[in-house]
This record gives sequence, structure tokens and C-alpha cells, in this order.
Amino acid sequence: MPARRISTKVKVAVVLLGIAALLAFGFRRVLFHKMFAEDEDRPPIIVHNGSLLFDSAKNWKKDPSGTHRFKLDHTKGASVGVYSVVMTGSSTPSCTAATLSGFDVFVDYLADSTAQVKRFHLSRVTVPTPPVKREPVLDSPEPLTNVPAAGTTPAQLVYPAGPEGWISNVTVGSVSCAFNKPADAAARQAVRVEITPKV
Repeated sequence: MPARRISTKVKVAVVLLGIAALLAFGFRRVLFHKMFAEDEDRPPIIVHNGSLLFDSAKNWKKDPSGTHRFKLDHTKGASVGVYSVVMTGSSTPSCTAATLSGFDVFVDYLADSTAQVKRFHLSRVTVPTPPVKREPVLDSPEPLTNVPAAGTTPAQLVYPAGPEGWISNVTVGSVSCAFNKPADAAARQAVRVEITPKV
């Protein structure tokens, strides 16, 4: 009888341990799903000429961690692994024909032929609050005007330097792509830099 009683207790203990393990596994799966399954693809950031414009389907918001730093209001956005960059209107054929990838994107802008180059830096910052992820941030050398999205019009960050300015260079990783001064307004408007955050 004592041997049988001990055996029964062992069986019960094993069953209870199995149930606890299954519950813990299920909890981990639910937690993992909660943390990552709701992540959304991040929309591209379109940079174009005139006054320098940074368009996005998500609104921009000021980030206090930098002097003139902005990030996208996209809490459920997926963590950014790399930026994929496609350029239209570049004076560098190899850049126009290629899709470039890098952790950092630098956009150089000239308000006119005699102006000092202004450099804008799109990078990634790590957000430590769970789930830990990397988010896109834009650092500007000067203040930007933040215009929220309205209807079909995308949200914009505007560097109001005047309609004669142009993107003079874009650097993605170690690849630098030069842009000539556009000949006219149509050529200026044809320049597009599409920057898509990728996982």
C-alpha cells in the first residue's frame, strides 16, 4: 500500500507539472503574439523639392531627444532594420537605376546657388520600452514646419527655404548620389527620393 500511495503522488505531481508547463508555454505564445503580431509595415517617406518636403502617410511629431528631431506617430510600426532608397531625377545614372540600402540616409539641400548646404539625417533610434524596437527619426539642422495629414494630403515636414531650392546630394550608407541644379520648375518637381523602412 505505501508503495502504491507514493506512485500515485508522483503521477499527480507529473501531471501538475505538465499542466504548468503547457500554461507557461501558452502564456509565452500569447505574450509573443501580443508584442509582435500587431506590428505594421511602415510607410515610405517621400523627399522632394521646392521648399524641402518630407511626406509620410503617418503624422510627424517632435522628439525631445534632439534639438530639431522628429519621429513618425506610428506606435504599432515594425522595428526598422534598414532603409531602402529609390531616387528619381538624380544626375547620377547609377543611383537612379538602383535601389540602395543603408542604416542612415543623408539628404543635402541648397536653397540657392550661393547658399550653405543643409544636411538632413534620417537614422534609427532604439525604443527601450517593451517591445524593444528601432524607430525612424529625422534630424534637421534648423526648425521644420510640421503639417499634419488632411484627407488625401500626406503629413509633411517643411523646410521653408523657398521654391528655388533643390536636393543636391543623397548619401545612403557609403554610396553618394549627386543631383545637378534643376533647369526649371518641372525638373525640380520631378526629383523624388523614396525612403522605405524595412524590417
